[in-house]
Amino acid sequence: MEIPQVRVLKRPYGPELRVHQVRNPPFYVKSLASLAQKVGQAAHKKRGFAQTHIIDHWPDIMGPELAKISVPERYRRGRGNGPSTLQIRVKSGRALEVQHASKQIMERINSYYGFAAVDRLQLIQGPIPIPAKRRSLRPTRLTPAAEKCVESLANGAEDARLKRALTELGRQVKLRSASTR
Repeated sequence: MEIPQVRVLKRPYGPELRVHQVRNPPFYVKSLASLAQKVGQAAHKKRGFAQTHIIDHWPDIMGPELAKISVPERYRRGRGNGPSTLQIRVKSGRALEVQHASKQIMERINSYYGFAAVDRLQLIQGPIPIPAKRRSLRPTRLTPAAEKCVESLANGAEDARLKRALTELGRQVKLRSASTR
């Protein structure tokens, strides 16, 4: 490993910043989230989204009602100063509702970004992806009958610590088996 070099960064405000720079940094473990984000960005760039921001924050931009029936599909930036188009996939039968609100939708998107990001909307009717259902949480307590069953199984232990450990283990097993049914 090489000796780090110090580089001084001059900032317009505040003190100078000293940065230690290593030419060949050692191998660092990368988080799975950062790798998944890179893969996702490549897929979104194919669809014209330079950033995934509009997709991630679609319910915040549109509001809960319109976000349930629509999803951004593709963004095309106009050449030069040409109009930018956002394609939105809308649930079948709800396109008319979204078309009537198209000016408000464009205003919401443009005000969210702070500039005229979208000049036109193009609506595509079709099924939208169903968001994954959240798994229900496991029950935190056992029924009284199950609690008695667990305690009766642990009664054979003479040591108090062992009895407590067996009781807790029995509770966890019962809770886990109750949540998978």
